[in-house]
Amino acid sequence: MVCMIVITILDIYQRTILNPDINTRSNSKVRPTNCHVRNMSVIRQQANLKRWKRRVNYGYRWMAETAFSSIKRMFGEHVTARKFPNMIKEIFLRQLCITCSIK
Repeated sequence: MVCMIVITILDIYQRTILNPDINTRSNSKVRPTNCHVRNMSVIRQQANLKRWKRRVNYGYRWMAETAFSSIKRMFGEHVTARKFPNMIKEIFLRQLCITCSIK
């Protein structure tokens, strides 16, 4: 079951075009020794930072962090079961409670 969940998450990740992008320093340089993806990110950020932020949806992570934080406060972040199959059941039931509380 756990393997199936991981495969599903990886499948969703591969189907969506997710480009992890980090805001670089303002004095960043484009160098041939750097990674090509990083160099392209630096060029785009230096050309127009606002457009880059819109393009990569920069600044939206806080929403996900807030949601996870509130879920942890409501349902706890530790698993109390000791056996692995019971841990899976506990996590599944916790996710079910989270889903029901959102609706």
